[in-house]
Amino acid sequence: MTDLGPLLDTMIARIEAVRSPMESRIERALRSVPRHEYVPPVALVVGNDRPPLLIDRDADPELWLRHVYTETALVTQLDDGATELRDLDGSYSSSSSAPATVADLLELLDPRPGDRVLEIGTGTGWTAALLCHLAGEPNVTSVEVDPSICGWSCCRTAPRGAGSASMPPTCPCGRSGLSTCRTRKRCGRGKAPRAWTPA
Repeated sequence: MTDLGPLLDTMIARIEAVRSPMESRIERALRSVPRHEYVPPVALVVGNDRPPLLIDRDADPELWLRHVYTETALVTQLDDGATELRDLDGSYSSSSSAPATVADLLELLDPRPGDRVLEIGTGTGWTAALLCHLAGEPNVTSVEVDPSICGWSCCRTAPRGAGSASMPPTCPCGRSGLSTCRTRKRCGRGKAPRAWTPA
């Protein structure tokens, strides 16, 4: 296994180059929950006004791993799965958010041990796993409506004890009876239903 220390150091430095230094507990979470465990074998590196770059873990594992730990979003699905990533062209419909964006989100949400968190839009599962690290595994529920994404993220979050990732209404790994005190929304829907937000 590659030593992740230098890759994590570089990722943290790049995050802090584009924003203020992050809280130590957020940095610890980013170091404790490896991003590469939540990125599919094939993804697109996007951003910085350059064409998308296809990274393939099987074809070039070092390149794939190096890009997973850069400060950029990684597109993991095009056109709700209708277009292959290898086509390099289509509407981005799922991604692993840029680490600085995730750090900002975690600091704004400010999850503490014991907080109950509902994440709408599981995506790759990385943010759900980070939320579990910060709030505690039993306190996090993540909902995904796309069966192909849910299948991927559930396989990643369940072995690590990373909360519950579910596809309503009948995901085999889902829970019911949601109760939240913090809501994190990141999906294509314009507005979260009032019932999903704390009173």
